[in-house]
Amino acid sequence: MAEKTRKIAFILVLTMIFWVSPALSYSNHTLQLFPNKRTAIVDGKNYTLTATPLLSGGRLFVPIRDVSDLLGITVSWDAKVKKAVVSYPFVPDLTAENQTLKENLQDSLSYLQILEDPQTNALLTTIKTIKEQYLYPEKTSSIAYAAAKGAVDSLQDAYSGFYDPVEAKQVLEAVQGNFVGIGVYLQESKSGIVIVKVVPNSPAEKAGLKAGDIITKVDNQDVSQSSLDIVSALLKGEEGTTVNLTVTRSGKALSVTVQRKSITVPTVTLNMSTTTVAVIQIDQFTETTPTELKQALQSVKAPKLVLDLRGNPGGLVQSLVDIAGMFLGPKPVFVYRDNQQTATIDAEGSQIYTGKMYVLVDKYSASAAEMLSGALQDNKRAIIVGERTYGKGVGQTLFDLDDGSLLYLTTFEFRTPTGKTINNYGIDPDVKIDPATALQYVLGLP
Repeated sequence: MAEKTRKIAFILVLTMIFWVSPALSYSNHTLQLFPNKRTAIVDGKNYTLTATPLLSGGRLFVPIRDVSDLLGITVSWDAKVKKAVVSYPFVPDLTAENQTLKENLQDSLSYLQILEDPQTNALLTTIKTIKEQYLYPEKTSSIAYAAAKGAVDSLQDAYSGFYDPVEAKQVLEAVQGNFVGIGVYLQESKSGIVIVKVVPNSPAEKAGLKAGDIITKVDNQDVSQSSLDIVSALLKGEEGTTVNLTVTRSGKALSVTVQRKSITVPTVTLNMSTTTVAVIQIDQFTETTPTELKQALQSVKAPKLVLDLRGNPGGLVQSLVDIAGMFLGPKPVFVYRDNQQTATIDAEGSQIYTGKMYVLVDKYSASAAEMLSGALQDNKRAIIVGERTYGKGVGQTLFDLDDGSLLYLTTFEFRTPTGKTINNYGIDPDVKIDPATALQYVLGLP
C-alpha cells in the first residue's frame, strides 16, 4: 500500500498510509442456462452440459456436476437427505492466513463503500454528465482535475493540495533535487512563500535576496497563491540559466535576476567550538543531518552547547528522532495523532552530548525544528531562547496517483511530549528575546 509514497525533505513526513484505488479488481463472470437446452454459455463461450436443465414451477433445475465444474466450486449431492452441498473458500479464513490479501480486501471494500456514498455518487455523476452532455466538449478535458482541486480546496488547509500530472512533474523534480537552484530556504506563511534563510555565497545572496523576502512572482508568473513545492520547482532549472524574481520587502516590491547554480550545502555547521562553549547550526532536517551532527559533536568538548534552529523550516521526522536521541537518549520526542490512533514516539539509541544546552529559535523555526525544541523543553533538557516559533504542528503525506497526478494531504498532527499543541501556536521560548541578539545573549551567560 505504501510503496508509491514519496518523502519530501522540506516537509515533515511521518507514517505513510497510501491508498489510491482498490488493490483488488473484481470481474463479473456470467453463466447462462436455458430450459430444455444442453448448451450453457459462460462468458460468451458455449459448453455442452451433461444433462438438460428443466423448468418446473417457475424454477430452473440444473445439473450439479456442470455447475460445479463451470463455477470452480465444489458441489455434491447428499443422497440420504436429498440435498446439494456447495463448498467454497470462506473469505475470513483466507484473510486470516494471508495478511496481504486481508489488507487488499479491506482497501477494496472501503473503496466500494465510498462509491456508495450519495455525495460521491453525485460528484461522479456530475463529471460524467458534463463530459457526455456539455455543449462545448473541448472545455471538459480537465474537469476531473478541477473537481479534485476543488475538493482539496474545500478543506481550507494551507498545507494540502492536488496537482495534475504537469504540476506533479514540477513538484517531484523539486522533491528529488534533480535540478540546481539559487540557494534559499523557503517556507509557507500567511503572506505567501517567504525566504527564511539565504545560503552564504549562493547566487541568491549575491543577488541581494534576504531572509523575510516574500516571493510574489517567478519569471512574471504570479505565485502569490502558489504552494511551497510549486514555487520551489519554479526556482530550479538548468545550471547557468537565470530566473527573475519579484519579492516584497518591508511593503516594497523589488525585482532581482538570479543565476541558477549547482549548490551543495551541508545542513549542519559548527560555528564555534572552544573549551567553554560550542555553537552548532542546523538549517533543516534531511537524511544526512544526523550523520553530519554526529560528526560535529565528536569535536565538541565544551560543557555548554548552543543549538541554533533559527530559520529552520523542518524536514524528515526520522532525522528529527535520531537527533533528539543524541541529546535525550531513549525519551519521548513527540505525541503523534492521526484519524485512527494516538501514540508517543520515543527516541532510540544512547545520548551523545550530556552538557548544558540552549536552543535558539525564531518565528521561522517550524515543523521538525519546533518538535525538537518542544522535546528538549518538555524533558527539561534545554533552555529555549528567542521568540515564539512558527506553529506548524501537522504533517502531510504525498499520494502518487496512477495517472501521474499527486495528492498532498494533511494526515497527522504532532504535539510535545507533555501534550502541548504546536499547530497554529508554536513553541513559547523560556527566554523571550530578539532572535537577532539571542546568540550574543546566550554566549554572555556563565
